[in-house]
Amino acid sequence: GKLWEQMRTAPVKYIDIPFAERAEYLLREYGKFDKSDLKESVSRITKRLGGMQTKQALAALQRNDLRTTCEICLAYYDKSYDHGLAQREFHTIRRYSFDKLDLDKIAYELQNRNKHGCKTYAV
Repeated sequence: GKLWEQMRTAPVKYIDIPFAERAEYLLREYGKFDKSDLKESVSRITKRLGGMQTKQALAALQRNDLRTTCEICLAYYDKSYDHGLAQREFHTIRRYSFDKLDLDKIAYELQNRNKHGCKTYAV
């Protein structure tokens, strides 16, 4: 319908940050939670993550290897985001690349790039 078409053609800002940096962020943030809560969260996405990936993520969690658990889940979410981007009009996607997940810097850069009309690159 009309709403879907508007969503598909709306401008998209794709913030590209290295996988390792994003995994490190997840490790810091999710490391604060109880292991049983993390297990439940991973189990909830079994259908989307897939049986083998879920098994590997939970096994890593069980041996206190939260980094691997985060990396497995992040890879799943990356595929999901890529699928979503594929539904968009190519020319509406603008990529912004950053080395670090520094939210203040990213917000500042996005504001200034748009304010000064700096060129961005389509994905």
